[in-house]
Amino acid sequence: FGLRTPAIADQGALVQASIPAMTALVAVLWLRERASSLRWLGIALSVGGVLIVFSGSGSDGQSSLFGNFLMFASVVCWGLYTALAKRVAGFDSLVITTAVTGTGALLLSPLAGYEIVTANLAGHGLPPLPLIGWAELLYLGAIASGMAYLLYNASLRHLDASEVGV
Repeated sequence: FGLRTPAIADQGALVQASIPAMTALVAVLWLRERASSLRWLGIALSVGGVLIVFSGSGSDGQSSLFGNFLMFASVVCWGLYTALAKRVAGFDSLVITTAVTGTGALLLSPLAGYEIVTANLAGHGLPPLPLIGWAELLYLGAIASGMAYLLYNASLRHLDASEVGV
């Protein structure tokens, strides 16, 4: 929703690049991790870059600003997720990953149900997915994303959140 035009998509990618700095900022403020002067400089440069991106909204200024805001909100959410995951890093990372994934699936289920119902009511239905499509879906969900989250959560047991965020 935040990326309706290529110009906004480019700006959104730049905003997403501030994830390491936001993660470090949340870790310093919430988890009380120590930050060197070089880390503070990096955070300041990242915040400055986001402000430059926000000030340079394209020709459709209002929707561009809103799209950038949504992208920045996702950056903040990722920083908060990392800090929360760091706080429970003492638990098994498989348990954490399963709990987070299950919670996300549960929260998205009503929206998925709404989409299925409205597609059926409109007479379109959902397109059939061939067996190779199901295999690809399983690979992307369980192998690529699942393993990435599992390793990300496991790394929080051994490293600072601001280090993992990089």
